[in-house]
Amino acid sequence: SPFINQQAGKYVTSAVGQILAYDRRDSRIDPTSGYLLSLSNQYAGLGGKVAYLKNTINGSWFYSPFEDVVLNVRGAVGDIERVRKKT
Repeated sequence: SPFINQQAGKYVTSAVGQILAYDRRDSRIDPTSGYLLSLSNQYAGLGGKVAYLKNTINGSWFYSPFEDVVLNVRGAVGDIERVRKKT
């Protein structure tokens, strides 16, 4: 892609982020039922040449139909937006 070729080289990225999670699993280490939802944000542009805002929503669902069998369905959707840095 021409866009990717334009980005070739070395860049410095400085980013800060946060995650907000809602956890309804029966165990954090070995879950067999429940779900986990999270929203994360990351802002890059405090220093360096790269600047963007990234948002992601994640979901994970656990279900045990039989003993010693756990089904896990996961999904994620996200968006990244380039931010213009003031010079």
